[in-house]
Amino acid sequence: MPAGAVEVTAIGHQYWWEFRYPKLGVVTAKAVMSDGALTPEKVKQGRVAAMTKAASYCLWNPAFSRVREYLLRNMTFMVSDSTGIPPELARKAGFIQETYGTFHGSYLDASKDYNEQFEALWAEQPHRKLSFRYGYVDSEKAYHLLVTRRAPSAPK
Repeated sequence: MPAGAVEVTAIGHQYWWEFRYPKLGVVTAKAVMSDGALTPEKVKQGRVAAMTKAASYCLWNPAFSRVREYLLRNMTFMVSDSTGIPPELARKAGFIQETYGTFHGSYLDASKDYNEQFEALWAEQPHRKLSFRYGYVDSEKAYHLLVTRRAPSAPK
């Protein structure tokens, strides 16, 4: 981590984000209904680890593109259910994604294109058992989890 960087863990909840600053002992929360809440004054640049679950597919939504782009620029690692970063966007930004459990389609009505990308992602990887629920179930009530991390050769 660069000198002077602040460690932040961003956790996406349905309709709001939680920000944890472990070394400072601070936890904050912000209702985020669109990109309007993400401003340079409110968000410091630096690497983040992110976790999102049951976030109503906000990161799939164009209205959340600034939040998504911030994560793609600054995160090193993300744990999510299918409400995380869509595969095409993750790959373009230099991330790899590892699937756990089973995914047949989004729990809520969401982008057909991104659903197809996630279905293909799960289909192309070996099945990794997931014995607990993390976030939303899929369209067939199956458990799933996604780990998104920078590819080893991706710029840091």
